[in-house]
Amino acid sequence: MLSPEELLARERALAARVAELEAALARTAAHPGGSEAFVARLVHDLAVPLAGLGGFLELLARGAAGPLDEKQAALLAQARAVLERLRRVVERFHAWSRLQRGILEHDPEPCDLAALAKNAAAARGPRVILDPAADAFPAVADAHLIAIALHELLDNALRLGAKESAVSLSLTREAARARLTVRGGAPLPAGWRWPAQPPENPAPGAGPGIGLPLVKGIAALIGGGVAWGRSADGVEFSFTVPGIGE
Repeated sequence: MLSPEELLARERALAARVAELEAALARTAAHPGGSEAFVARLVHDLAVPLAGLGGFLELLARGAAGPLDEKQAALLAQARAVLERLRRVVERFHAWSRLQRGILEHDPEPCDLAALAKNAAAARGPRVILDPAADAFPAVADAHLIAIALHELLDNALRLGAKESAVSLSLTREAARARLTVRGGAPLPAGWRWPAQPPENPAPGAGPGIGLPLVKGIAALIGGGVAWGRSADGVEFSFTVPGIGE
């Protein structure tokens, strides 16, 4: 049986490999013409075992193998966080590939944007502050696509900031639209523009890859918009969603 220290070392190694996979996917996405077969194989080979692994970790969290001590519970939480990150990497690349081929589905239905914001903030722990924390924010929108975009904005803001720095997430109404705004991280360099395509050769963990181009594509697909700027806290990303009732 592995010791807690060995489990932690393996968790860190897995996190590093996830970052390498993320960069490799971004490099492939920069050349979408030859990526369709790769995407199909990737989704098939990773999505199913990831779902199975998530089920096993959920059983452990519920005590199926006995009660967990504090250190074991912390390690399990870290493992679940890495698994969720890997799941989002696969989902992100799949969505980008479908967007590039013009087959990404847009399926607006009644949803609660406040719940989406709360879930995205909770997935990142205390580093994301929900401000203000609305009780409900009904909309007719594609919750799946909005969740992908929101996760990407949060990931990029957190990546830009210092290791322990926090970012804020706000949800406001503007006539028949909602605006999701992420503030924090670090100021963007002078002359920065929202990328429409992934970089050709991104390094692991070195900044925007598929994420921001994907957010821009999703905004165009749903009839929303993206904006960016500099705030007192660093960077400011915003994403507008149509379909908000009066």
